[in-house]
Amino acid sequence: MIAQERLKELFSYDPDTGIFRRLQSRGNRRQGDIAGSDNHDGYLTLWAEGRSYQCSRLAWLYMTGDWPSHEIDHIDGNRANNAWANLREATHAENCRNRRRRSDNKTGYPGISVTPNGKYRVRVGIDGERVFLGDFDTLPKAVSVRNFATRDLHGEFAA
Repeated sequence: MIAQERLKELFSYDPDTGIFRRLQSRGNRRQGDIAGSDNHDGYLTLWAEGRSYQCSRLAWLYMTGDWPSHEIDHIDGNRANNAWANLREATHAENCRNRRRRSDNKTGYPGISVTPNGKYRVRVGIDGERVFLGDFDTLPKAVSVRNFATRDLHGEFAA
């Protein structure tokens, strides 16, 4: 894995914007060009020393001198926003809790499903178990209950 010293020889990093720029020209890539590209999963990646890295992990290395020991969470949920103030180290569970709206269920919200009778069922995960919080007539009420419960349980990592 690339060391912080080598990373700083190859790229500059702007902590306010999260943008990496090339410090050296190589092939058709010129000094000053923005480095990195979308990996088709929303994350920005760049090649350095023959290997692909997530820009969020490189930003952590660039700013702290150490590789993150866990995952890097994008606080605002935007995987392409690598501004330093938007990044924090998180366990996998904490990172998952900070996910935003989902498109793979009918409600678009994690932990909220539609019952056969048209109510909105709310469940949250606590210590690896799903806990039932109730069925509600409206989606806004269900979202409110879920958000209150997750903020109480998961603090800053609640989505």
